[in-house]
Amino acid sequence: VAGGAVEMSDESRAVVWRDFDKALANRSYVFQLDLSSQCLKKLPDDIGKLNKVTVVNLSQNDLNEASLGEEFFELHNLTSLDLSHNRFKHLPPCLCMFLELQRLDIRGNDFESPLAQADMVRDLFPSCDVVY
Repeated sequence: VAGGAVEMSDESRAVVWRDFDKALANRSYVFQLDLSSQCLKKLPDDIGKLNKVTVVNLSQNDLNEASLGEEFFELHNLTSLDLSHNRFKHLPPCLCMFLELQRLDIRGNDFESPLAQADMVRDLFPSCDVVY
């Protein structure tokens, strides 16, 4: 590959990283991040440095709209986001930053109207599969 870049195999893209510190140390190879069931109240400050990530699972934590932080919205390649079973009351407006989003799971949160939240996402991303 030109310029000394390492070509990514489909196999390396299939690796799911569950340890954030290890993922950060290997960020050039991180495409899937699973931080589920880690009792998180906020996301790590450096999460935006994982700029190749396409799939993020944040399910079963203690997150809400304030927990995400600005750096999270730097994950511009995100195609799949699992926010299920957290404490979201509404979806953060910054979701519109994820232009490639194809799947969003918002089940088990504290929404007054999960259907209204799902409709909002579908208005932004007509082809997005919203699970609510």
